[in-house]
Amino acid sequence: MAISLFDWIYSISAMLFFSLIISIFIAVKKEKPDLVVKKIGIAFLSLSIPITLVLINYILVGKELWIIVLIIITLGLFLAQLFLDFIFKYDFRENWKTHVPYIILMYVVCFGFIFITIAIDPILGWIVSFLFWAFLGAVIYLYTEKRKKIKIE
Repeated sequence: MAISLFDWIYSISAMLFFSLIISIFIAVKKEKPDLVVKKIGIAFLSLSIPITLVLINYILVGKELWIIVLIIITLGLFLAQLFLDFIFKYDFRENWKTHVPYIILMYVVCFGFIFITIAIDPILGWIVSFLFWAFLGAVIYLYTEKRKKIKIE
């Protein structure tokens, strides 16, 4: 089966999603907040535009309900990012009561990207899966401290 234009848009958006999140984690670790918020964050949020177009197309062509639901959840993540990080500038990551639901939402979206892309094309799905593992590596990189070398005398 041929891959439609909207399937390509979705698959490329999935790849960009993970690539941009990895970039955000690296920029945060390197203490470059201006780069994160102004450039990478806006690029990340702009992915909501092609994802919205894909959603409209998928509804019109009658894609499976699980795909539509996962894309709506993905757009919910983008809305949460927009409101919490850009409009209200609320640091929800500092409180576990607000951060844990966000993390759960993020992982639902991640798995949605993987499963939908695999449904589109297995090879594209493997590429997105690889980027997910790179994303997990970036999470580990972000939250690990540099070990201080202890001098033994």
